[in-house]
Amino acid sequence: MTQVPLPAPPGPVTFLTLHSRKIARAGALGFFLLAILSMVCYWPILVNEDFQAYLHCDGPQHGKQEAMSKVRAVRREKIKHGGRRLLAGLVHVVWGLRETGRGDGSYELDPAFDFTAREAQLAVVDFCQRLARTPKLKVSTMLCWPALLQDYLSSKGKAFPTYVLSTVMTGFLDQAPNWVKDHLDLAEDGSVMWLSVDYHVEFDTHSSGLTIKPFMDTWEHEVAKVNEDVFRSYSGSESSLGLGVAASEMFQRAEAESRVLGSALSSWLVSVGCALAALLVFTRSFSLSAIACFAMFATAACSLFFITAVFKWSFGLMEAVSLIIFCGFSVDYPLHVVQAYVMERSKGSGIRLALKEVGWAVASGCFTTCGAAVFLNLCTITIFQRFGQVLIVNMVFALIFALVWIPATLEACSRRKKGDEGKTCRQQESDADTGLALHLLDGGTPSASPPALHHDRLTMMPGPAGLEVEAPEEGFAALDGGTPRGERWK
Repeated sequence: MTQVPLPAPPGPVTFLTLHSRKIARAGALGFFLLAILSMVCYWPILVNEDFQAYLHCDGPQHGKQEAMSKVRAVRREKIKHGGRRLLAGLVHVVWGLRETGRGDGSYELDPAFDFTAREAQLAVVDFCQRLARTPKLKVSTMLCWPALLQDYLSSKGKAFPTYVLSTVMTGFLDQAPNWVKDHLDLAEDGSVMWLSVDYHVEFDTHSSGLTIKPFMDTWEHEVAKVNEDVFRSYSGSESSLGLGVAASEMFQRAEAESRVLGSALSSWLVSVGCALAALLVFTRSFSLSAIACFAMFATAACSLFFITAVFKWSFGLMEAVSLIIFCGFSVDYPLHVVQAYVMERSKGSGIRLALKEVGWAVASGCFTTCGAAVFLNLCTITIFQRFGQVLIVNMVFALIFALVWIPATLEACSRRKKGDEGKTCRQQESDADTGLALHLLDGGTPSASPPALHHDRLTMMPGPAGLEVEAPEEGFAALDGGTPRGERWK
């Protein structure tokens, strides 16, 4: 009997099958390493991010800073310092503002503010000194113009507090340093509409939001405490002065950072949860859904690694939105592969036939998507260029995990269930098919069909006879001397 040489399985499929455990473990390990590196590269970029795109939020720090900007913007034309950008490392305590009550953290001018009251003048000076003496606030220098007003009146032989504040303010502003004009505003009648006091603090302003947040909470707590102490010391000052509120650009940045991270993370988790629910519906298997979700996590981690470590972009609006949107792209390819595996497994086949069914379709989908995204890189608007680059990276990693890691993991899991973990693919199929194939070639009758025997194909791998045959039923008929198709199974 002549040995018939038959074509071997495709090289990539054979390699994937023989090394499934190694590929699955290497993919999982690579994912964790890239995730860790992404976080290491992510935080320095996030700390240096200006977050100007996110400052228009509804937080209280934003409301305080926005109110200060507005009242300085409407300053009289004779004062030219209202639009100055607040310096980092400064903490401002402001009087004359109140919450609007709309629930969005916005503030407005308080019409009840009256700095002409003597108890209000004494309360502000005492407040400045008490707050500067608090060690936890790390105050290095203080800019308190009411204290300068007190010194000015003392040098003129006048009493402080004064009953004629509107009269003495004009002379005081003429002799005061220029920065004083940026810390108050006068109404048409000469009364003070609002005032602020600045504190230089010994704090690293380039710290992350997680580091600044406790310092911000300490400031707000101490300001509220000193407010209560001052109100008890100077009766009636609360109604005329109101509460002093702490505001700072670094506090605003920390607030914006926490909101951005929280919203991006929650949105991404919602997307992952929806993807997991869809996987459970289509696969009806928690283990297969978990494998596909792991591939989706890995794709997101690899994309984040490229954003932070390779592209070295600041984590801004586009990057946060991309991680959320691309969650749907990341689950698409794994879902196709897992669903094809479920269909082939129901027919008695495995991952190799599933790859033959959807492998080229998935790869073609990736190529067309990346080809369309290439044109985005030709745009002059930066956000479109970045979106195209991140889309290409996300699609490539989704394809790699869908066609390499998931099949290797499914094959490794399948071999573990069968107890063939220590055997190669050829040894497994040889154990199942060699005996029956030789028996058929000798004209015998099969007593039972092994699990690896399909309706349209018999597979015999190298066995004792040294044959390697993979042919349909007609091929076995020819080897068996031309047994008719209808009589071969009798």
